[in-house]
Amino acid sequence: MTPERPDLPDSWNADESGPKRSKLWLVGGALLVVLIVAGVAFVATHKDALKEQAWPNSVNGRPPGLGPFKQAASKVDVTAKPGVYVWSDFDGWHVWTVNGGDIAGVKGTITSNKDFGNADLAVKGAGTVSLSGSKITFEVPSEPQLVGIDFNTGFYGDELTLDLQGANGPLSPTVVTKGSSSKVTKLPLVIKKVPKDAAAKS
Repeated sequence: MTPERPDLPDSWNADESGPKRSKLWLVGGALLVVLIVAGVAFVATHKDALKEQAWPNSVNGRPPGLGPFKQAASKVDVTAKPGVYVWSDFDGWHVWTVNGGDIAGVKGTITSNKDFGNADLAVKGAGTVSLSGSKITFEVPSEPQLVGIDFNTGFYGDELTLDLQGANGPLSPTVVTKGSSSKVTKLPLVIKKVPKDAAAKS
């Protein structure tokens, strides 16, 4: 006859998963706190970068003498003086050249920190333009009077660099206008987005 087994203490039958679960909750909670602290620190140190960005107001608006908004370059009755005009509007970006005087055609490159959307001649058949990712290369002739290119930046593009050359070498910045009337003091011309609340002042 088999002897009866003695009753075991209740503690021997306890579920040992309880303490393990508690440790997992503690580790998970500590990790969550670390992530929250890291997120707050990132926001604090990158608050300007996280703000909505916009192009400076100084590059906005079609210059006087180049026709009304949305009018095609081929139809403009030009009254602007000879020079290169760079601006942005709801149609995108534009680099137009008014030939005359010392201005007899322009060539150059435009680069961005992100790929461009598109690039086209402002006057069909007047010049060449090629787009390769984040770089536009163009050349427009000395005739007709108004020539140029139109392009769009990519959605995330926030910096442009325009390197412009005349028929006989680098252009003087004094013949370049950005936006409706802002003067350019240095070439290559670098344009960067700024926090939206600062765009109106720049």
